[in-house]
Amino acid sequence: MPGSGASDRPAAATPVVVIPIPAPRLRPPEQLSLQRAFRLLAAHPLVLLCPEGRAAAIAEAVAAVVGGGARFTLHPVPDPWMASVRAYNQLMLRPAFYAHYRAHSHLLIHQLDATVFADELLAWCGRPWDYIGPPCYGPEDPFDPQQPAFIGVGGFSLRRVAAFEAALAEAPLVFRHRDLRRHLRGWSRRGRLVMQARWLACRLSGGCRLPAPANSLARWLGINEDVLFGRQLPAVRPWFRVAPYDEAVRFGIDRHAAEQLRRLGRLPFGAHAWWTLPGHRGLWDPWLAQT
Repeated sequence: MPGSGASDRPAAATPVVVIPIPAPRLRPPEQLSLQRAFRLLAAHPLVLLCPEGRAAAIAEAVAAVVGGGARFTLHPVPDPWMASVRAYNQLMLRPAFYAHYRAHSHLLIHQLDATVFADELLAWCGRPWDYIGPPCYGPEDPFDPQQPAFIGVGGFSLRRVAAFEAALAEAPLVFRHRDLRRHLRGWSRRGRLVMQARWLACRLSGGCRLPAPANSLARWLGINEDVLFGRQLPAVRPWFRVAPYDEAVRFGIDRHAAEQLRRLGRLPFGAHAWWTLPGHRGLWDPWLAQT
């Protein structure tokens, strides 16, 4: 990888915490996530990623939740990028998004359904990974530490800015025919034929590559950006270093929280979907009260 050697890394980590907020109306668990982020990660720059048309209202709402003296900056983007989950995923695949944070060594994506339990951010920036997030399991996947769907749930993830810029600049082909076949398992014959035709059209037009808008097939299939960075990209660019399971679960936990927490024997750096998945409030609330 261009720029992957140790001598090319910043002498000191300079992370930034990026909190996507699409709207000013914040539910109570989202308010708690914000309060904890501003309290536990106050040593680092905090940035609110928001639609520019709602930036002022979001800043006012956040100040009311975390206190008027709290320090944060805004990263307003055109409203359509924050209008839907699919649009947000495209934003995370735009080179311009990472160029905005070029002054920082790493960025921590901290969505409103994530929380941290202590400030371990600099320690994790010191690890050798370009991308790390909780192990991801599908809704029907059984717990198996050897076989997560992939590593790197994007909603609570640490990204080395230089590596992401390099990967997006290379624009590798990340959606090959065998990837399509794997994704289409269980689809109807007609659905498979339609997507095969779309894959061919995308392949001929360059629409199976990593950066937006060159990833039109992934957009049509609704494949999230963390799948592309956590699973697809390392398969074609081995220099892009994604953390292994044992490191990823120490960084964060998503699904199968009780099993992973029991196996880990300690709190991770953070938790994703701590209030959005069934049973997670009852599991995480006692730990939130202690940290």
